[in-house]
Amino acid sequence: MSGEVLRWSKHIVNDVTPTKDPLARRFPGIRSHHMGIDNWLYLEWLENGTIKNLVGRAIQLGITLPNRLLWRFFLCSKKPEDEDPQPVREIAEGRARGGLIHGDMHDQNIMFGNFIPDDPDTEHRITPILKLIDLGGMRMVEGDGDAMREAVRDNLFDIGIMMVELVTLSSNTARNIYPSESLATKFRMQQDSQEMMTNGGVILPNGNVNPYPKLDTALRGLICSCLTPKSRNRPLASALANVVTTCIENRDEQFYASRGYEGESDDDIKSILDQLIFNAS
Repeated sequence: MSGEVLRWSKHIVNDVTPTKDPLARRFPGIRSHHMGIDNWLYLEWLENGTIKNLVGRAIQLGITLPNRLLWRFFLCSKKPEDEDPQPVREIAEGRARGGLIHGDMHDQNIMFGNFIPDDPDTEHRITPILKLIDLGGMRMVEGDGDAMREAVRDNLFDIGIMMVELVTLSSNTARNIYPSESLATKFRMQQDSQEMMTNGGVILPNGNVNPYPKLDTALRGLICSCLTPKSRNRPLASALANVVTTCIENRDEQFYASRGYEGESDDDIKSILDQLIFNAS
């Protein structure tokens, strides 16, 4: 069910139907494997490893991920409206329809595909596509609109956790984040905005100490907004997708260079990806 609903989503692993399924064949004199025809699934090959692989390699080489790479990893997928055999972009129109909870989103269930050089959305021209795998535990939420919106909010919290891991390069830090009002930290999206609570305090400045001085403050704020302990305070998925898309389009190398950030050029990102993914041994 989940695979059919998400088929052709740009950032969900796609199933493949082989012309000659070897598991479906029966051979005279050979005992059956006793698997029903619906008990297995073929998936596309994703050749470039997992987020866990990337984080481990980055720690090994002492590499911090640049903001322009983090923005692109942040952008999450949107369910397609119809059965279109083309990848569907993430720009969200209206409210997220929701209803699906992955239930096991972590650094080994998000994998890298390849680049999309002619990507009309520009998102994957300089970074490889991310795809969510292991949909076996995904469930469809039953109920009214409130229940479906809650499912979306749960997924946003998981996405926030993954972003914390990519910022901190610490899977242990990410694994210890969960919705908790008693452990939440105060933060503001912008200097003059309303104060909120977040369980992403590990990436926030603490007094005069900023643990991640190279992290874009707007990106930090959006990650923290996904990690609010009260789910109703998390952003709408559609609004979040549109903001992140706008930042990807507008925050280029010149934007960061003018603000004193280094290592944000296309060449810098290519070099990092070569070291962490494509030429990693």
